Amino acid sequence: MLLHDSESEARFRKEIRAWARAAVPRLGPPPPGRDWAARRSYDSAWQRMPADASGVVVDEPAGTGDGHPGGPGAARAVADSLWSA
Repeated sequence: MLLHDSESEARFRKEIRAWARAAVPRLGPPPPGRDWAARRSYDSAWQRMPADASGVVVDEPAGTGDGHPGGPGAARAVADSLWSA
């Protein structure tokens, strides 16, 4: 099992990390923990941001012509990058 990125996955990971560094400040600080309506709104906005930004679909097969890798490598790159943001 290969656990390192291919060249295209590494490039994609770099793009996602750059996007996340710019996007997180626009989201603002999270609301207080017990304000469930505000938390839901905040979390939903965060989950919607990657798709709104670039139409990222991490489950698509590789080689769909959009210039980004698909499949498990892309899913791992997006998840790792967004969780570290």
